[in-house]
Amino acid sequence: MLLPALVSFANANAFSETGYEIYAHQQKTITGTVTDDGGAPMPGVSVIVQGTTIGTVTDIDGNYSLEVPADASMLVYSFVGMRRQTVNIGNRTSISITLETETIGLEEVIAVGYASQKKANIVGSVTSVSGDKIDAIPAPDVSNAISGRMPGSVVIQESGEPGQNEATILVRGRTTLGDRGDNPAITAPLVVVDGVPGRSLGDIDPIDIESISVLKDASAAIYGSTAANGVILVTTKTGQSGKPQLSYQFYQGFMQPTILPKVTNAGDYATMLSEFQDYEQKPRTFSDRDIELFYSGRDPWEHPNSDWVGDLVANWTTTSKHNINFNGGSNGMVYYISFGYKNEEAIYKQESTNYKQYNIRAKLDLPITDWLKTSVDYAGYLNNKYYPTKGAGDIYGQSTRLVPTQWSFWPSGEPGPDIEYGDNPVVTSTLEGGYDDQKSYINQFTFSGTIAPPMVKGLTLNGSFSYDVDNWTRKRFRKPWTLYFPKWDTAVRDSEGFITSMELTPTLRGYSAPEMAEDFSKDTKMLANFNFNYARDFGLHSINVFGAYEQVDHK
Repeated sequence: MLLPALVSFANANAFSETGYEIYAHQQKTITGTVTDDGGAPMPGVSVIVQGTTIGTVTDIDGNYSLEVPADASMLVYSFVGMRRQTVNIGNRTSISITLETETIGLEEVIAVGYASQKKANIVGSVTSVSGDKIDAIPAPDVSNAISGRMPGSVVIQESGEPGQNEATILVRGRTTLGDRGDNPAITAPLVVVDGVPGRSLGDIDPIDIESISVLKDASAAIYGSTAANGVILVTTKTGQSGKPQLSYQFYQGFMQPTILPKVTNAGDYATMLSEFQDYEQKPRTFSDRDIELFYSGRDPWEHPNSDWVGDLVANWTTTSKHNINFNGGSNGMVYYISFGYKNEEAIYKQESTNYKQYNIRAKLDLPITDWLKTSVDYAGYLNNKYYPTKGAGDIYGQSTRLVPTQWSFWPSGEPGPDIEYGDNPVVTSTLEGGYDDQKSYINQFTFSGTIAPPMVKGLTLNGSFSYDVDNWTRKRFRKPWTLYFPKWDTAVRDSEGFITSMELTPTLRGYSAPEMAEDFSKDTKMLANFNFNYARDFGLHSINVFGAYEQVDHK
């Protein structure tokens, strides 16, 4: 028995040595030098094989030597304050590179008022976030997506109801001027979209946003008293010169309630009520036998155990977004076209509430000459909010008032009786009592032109005209709904005396008669703006002069 063991041991040693030789042949050494854009050697630069933990750092002279697997294809060079570079290895064993200074900090251009400035030149309180960061967040709308990304700003989402989830934004946090009370608009910042004040932040498709800037102090003063609580500047995307590019994005979300109240069952409720009544020396509503039957569930007809919140609220609901856009251009002309669709469902088990949005955005930049450029921008939205006749606050609030010893549904499936005013939330959350259909049709047009006179270097003359129309319609149809009341004298009982079936009396509750109401409103705003900007650099010095005239006609 020893011989096979010795043979096996000898073979293992031979395999180990052979494997080591194969491994050694699969390695190769890469050497090189890393310098900055001024030609100086860079010590401490990280050199890593892409997708692995194999790496090294350059020495004091910027040199490095790294053993890499034979199948390694890319090296990644990185250093704080320098632009990361990824280099193809190929068949080379010597790779020297030059790292460029990262300029996305102070050289970044940020929208400020009616113009833009480099970040290094801004002295006011301005924060910004790119559209890519906003698009990466699966939030209901843009106002929720900027939460936590604007230092000093407070974002409060007060409702999760479909179509009502636009957040309240306090640009200056708790020091924001005014008392919100029941009107958040008092403390709301001024929203400026592509230079047009007063447009809605919640309507914009996050995919169409290039950047968002928030102005807090004197940098917002150019907009006057309407900017007392700050300004949110939104810049939407434009086309990129080159071959046409098509992009499609789809998002499907599944949402659950974060926190729901833990409700008591019928047995516990009857026990607590009986203990209180005993303490107060009042007649008991439920006997010990009743409490026993509430716990056992043996007699659901006369001793129900209703979970009103559980019968109203589903475990999860869905939301979805679609966007398709394409852009391109040549010879200075660029275009960007985007189509979007959003659907949000409520979290009621008896589904009724729904919010849909269809949006389109088209932008065309067309140069006429070297010194004259024009732009046409259109945005359109169709927002459709569909609700039951009762508001979400009333429906959910009623579910927290009702007791588990009352019937949400009868054992045979019909909705149970109400306590007052016909309010049974498992019915009022449906369309049994009618519907509230709200639609808004929003059209926004902007025409602009820029003149850069060749005889005056640094001077630009800008003009724009915007025309916004918002048509809002609301159709409310209300009708009585049916609840079912017991006919105890028709009850069929088993040998133990428990009800097995019973006739129920359908009764109209809620509104006394069907009624229809329609509302309509139209809001029109025209804005004309003319401004000039003179900006020149003289060595280490720069000068910037800006002036503007703006007129708004609001109907």
